[in-house]
Amino acid sequence: MSLAVAQPTIAELRTLVDYKREAVARAARQVPEELETRVRGLFLQLYLDELRDKGVVEPKTLFKSSGRAKKKLRRRFRVEHVDDRWFLDAQEVPEVQDLAERIRKESQRRTYPKGRASALHDATLLTWVEKEREEHPHATLFVTLDGLLCSISATDDSSEKPLAIRLDALLQWIWPAAVGDNDEAEVAQVFAEALQLQLLPEETFFQERDFLMLDALQMQARHLPASDVEASVKYLKKHAIGLDPTSPKDRERIAHLMGGFFADPSRDHTRIVAQQQQTIVDLTRRLEAYATDEERRGLQKLQRRRTVRALLSGIVPLLMLSASFFLAGSLGDGATWLARLGDQFHIPAIAGAAGLVVFRMLLGRAGLQNAHWMIRRLFFVD
Repeated sequence: MSLAVAQPTIAELRTLVDYKREAVARAARQVPEELETRVRGLFLQLYLDELRDKGVVEPKTLFKSSGRAKKKLRRRFRVEHVDDRWFLDAQEVPEVQDLAERIRKESQRRTYPKGRASALHDATLLTWVEKEREEHPHATLFVTLDGLLCSISATDDSSEKPLAIRLDALLQWIWPAAVGDNDEAEVAQVFAEALQLQLLPEETFFQERDFLMLDALQMQARHLPASDVEASVKYLKKHAIGLDPTSPKDRERIAHLMGGFFADPSRDHTRIVAQQQQTIVDLTRRLEAYATDEERRGLQKLQRRRTVRALLSGIVPLLMLSASFFLAGSLGDGATWLARLGDQFHIPAIAGAAGLVVFRMLLGRAGLQNAHWMIRRLFFVD
């Protein structure tokens, strides 16, 4: 028994890798952490694992091994490369194109139907297998993970023998004779993953295209509740069948569907948003109350300062005036204190004028504006 990889598969892998370099990054930023273990797709799984382990992903490093797939298959697994002009010519043959259309229509029953390019690839290889069986006596099978191809024949008069075999079935068949002790663990893992695709319900897993649709809507699904993201993907699978997120018209319809979905009060997102909004309202009230208290305490403190300043501003001129009366009474001539004060009246007059100047300086502009109207009138303050 020998294994071989056909050129159309190598070409499809290259096209797929070129597309995945940009697509997986857009899909990964929409995957909530709780759903990472339920994501199908080799490249997306590798990207998420790298992102989780290192925090950053370098696309060149991630897809480096994919560019040397042909050499690695030959060196490690002894898989031969089959290339023939027939593969290019066959894609133009009406029978192959009809088979591709039949495969595509059969896949419409599934959650994720095949595209035209993928269906044409499968039809080409199934026709190649049929051709090889007619030209050579040995059995030839198309190894695939797609169980749909196991029930499709290349032509109406084909034999009842299937043209394709699932990978898990092939591993069961060749395991006892072909798998050594050193490769047993690795083959067991491949077998388990292949079997998982057949046994577990398809609805429990997510494809890259699910998250690419959310990314096309410019959502931030990674930060939404995982339950809502899961429900929204299932909702789109049911109500957005046939809509293309790259089309502006279809994208608008999808956005309308998602708007109605998340408007449902039962969504965890709606509940969390309502809780956060209530938290914001409560915090705003607390801040307003705190600001009011701080403002009141600030006004009280300012009022106390102004009162103390007003008292000091009034006491200093009074002390100056009192000192001038005493000095005038001591220096003046006369039998009585009033006579002596009258003799040196210029001293209290000068002290009174200086006191007004000192009072004005100590009280300040703000103090004058809040003073009694008589004081404001005295200093010509409106």
